[in-house]
Amino acid sequence: MAKANEMFQCQMHYCGYVYNPDEGDPKRGISAGTKFGELPDDWTCPFCGAEKKDFKPLAGPGSVLWENVRNWPGLKDKQWEEIEKRIASGDVQGYSPVAERAKGKMV
Repeated sequence: MAKANEMFQCQMHYCGYVYNPDEGDPKRGISAGTKFGELPDDWTCPFCGAEKKDFKPLAGPGSVLWENVRNWPGLKDKQWEEIEKRIASGDVQGYSPVAERAKGKMV
């Protein structure tokens, strides 16, 4: 399995399709192991036809999680740095900003 920070999955927010580099898009000639950034510029979502530029990463910079956590009210810079490292590495399984705040880790 690929490292999340090298082979992140990207999701089309219109239809919910997730491009998974570990699987590629074999029906359209994209082999497993092809990073999202290596897809041809004219590649489109196989479900809704949306352009590559309309996809968002599921983890790391630009992801919805990344933006939501970065804009969390009251988040201190040191806390953001720790969270940023975790999100950028793709280590977000079981991670919940709400749970962290409830534990008093984000004030």
